[in-house]
Amino acid sequence: MSQLATIFEKIREDFFENHLKPNEMEKYDLIFSPFSTGFTYDDFLFLDSNMAEKNALRYLDELLEFSQIANTIPRESNYWAVSDHSDYLFHPYRNILSSLKLMDMDTLTVEMLYDHPIFLLALNAIDEKLNSAYRPFFEHRSKLVGEIEELKKNLMHSNRIEVHSQIKIKEECLLKLRESWTLEGSKKETEEKVLSIVKDEFKRFLKGFIEIKGRMEASIREHVGSGSTFYLTSCSPNNLYRGELLKWKKIILKKPEINQLAQKDCSSYETILGSSEFTKLEVDSISFELLFANVVRPWFDESILKSPYWDINVLNKADINIPRITSKLVFVRNVDVKLQGKSAVNKVSLTKKTIDTIGPFVVQKQSVNSNGRFRLCSVNKSLQLDRATVLRVGSKLKRKTRAKDLKSVIIQKQRQFTKLAPRLKSSVRADRPKARSKPVYSARGFRYEESKKARATVARATRNTWLKKEKEESRPLESLQLIGVVSKQITSFPNPIQGADYL
Repeated sequence: MSQLATIFEKIREDFFENHLKPNEMEKYDLIFSPFSTGFTYDDFLFLDSNMAEKNALRYLDELLEFSQIANTIPRESNYWAVSDHSDYLFHPYRNILSSLKLMDMDTLTVEMLYDHPIFLLALNAIDEKLNSAYRPFFEHRSKLVGEIEELKKNLMHSNRIEVHSQIKIKEECLLKLRESWTLEGSKKETEEKVLSIVKDEFKRFLKGFIEIKGRMEASIREHVGSGSTFYLTSCSPNNLYRGELLKWKKIILKKPEINQLAQKDCSSYETILGSSEFTKLEVDSISFELLFANVVRPWFDESILKSPYWDINVLNKADINIPRITSKLVFVRNVDVKLQGKSAVNKVSLTKKTIDTIGPFVVQKQSVNSNGRFRLCSVNKSLQLDRATVLRVGSKLKRKTRAKDLKSVIIQKQRQFTKLAPRLKSSVRADRPKARSKPVYSARGFRYEESKKARATVARATRNTWLKKEKEESRPLESLQLIGVVSKQITSFPNPIQGADYL
């Protein structure tokens, strides 16, 4: 395994050791991108509520881009890329909120709750005295019901007489149990309290459902330039535009730890590592700064998905499928590498190409100083490409892998970036600047209307715009890089209460 892949393993190790409780670990995973994307701190000025309110139209592009990045559903486990069109969390979540059927509480009986997890939760919430009298009978009932179900599963023509006889015996035991349960187990009083708790929980669910639905309506925005509808999304810390003030974690990997990490099973990184000569470099030390940014969605409440108070009828389950969500964005900055001295491998690798990729990063041979130090940079900043170009290439990987091996396609794309960068950069410069349009606010958010004044300013602004772009491109330094996400598994849903009516 490439020694530089230890960067990813160290990030994973830090996350699971320092950001999770032991009982949460199975729900989370880290997924890295095959193309590191660079940002400046100014790219996150839309997170400044004061700036965004005063200059909402100015930051509409950034709001759309961030919403798509943060809300892409991470369906793949071996790489992460932004969705190319519609695979965003807000689409299936909106489908659920707009199409779900709510339970009719008047049809609910306590017997319907017996085999649902919510019953035990409610039972644990009642008075301990009632609970201790009631629970032995309930557990005995659950055991008998389970045994009857198992007998029915094993029923065959050859054993039907014997199985039917055993089922009858256990059903008679259930009847006797019910009698003693009613007399000695505080059955009526306990179940009335359980049913009351469940109904109160439904009221809380309904209140939250109405609130979230309202937040979702208030968060919707339209981006006329692309025809996209999206939902406002933020992050914590929400002042990435002041990145120098944030608490980045400094990580330094020395040779012993690099060797130790390199011995681990890092096969999950093979898809994004590529196969260039630069990945074979022998390393003496690696240092970088790390930041996990929590994704904040005011319109999303995971607890609604877990609730048993709703059900839904859809022909296409993909319309409501949310196996995982993006929980955090993984940012790094100042990724510095010091090469091992007197290495034949390094000598060969550094004589072959002037620029190449190391997994998602780009390195230029001329950037390696006399001490064997260099910096790993993002694709767009290193090659002076538009960030949208890099994100767009990543978004099309799903389509490309239908006929080809994913790893081969990623390697091909990584190589193409370094080879075709001048051509891609030229195509970006050839685009006309877009005219700012007159803002119109509606119930569905901001939209644009073309104004004559806006169109008239395009020609005058063209020269200044591209002079500014060329000035920015002459110093392609990045403030931070997005290299992956933390995904969180979502409990399968819905989990309706059997026998209840959903309207």
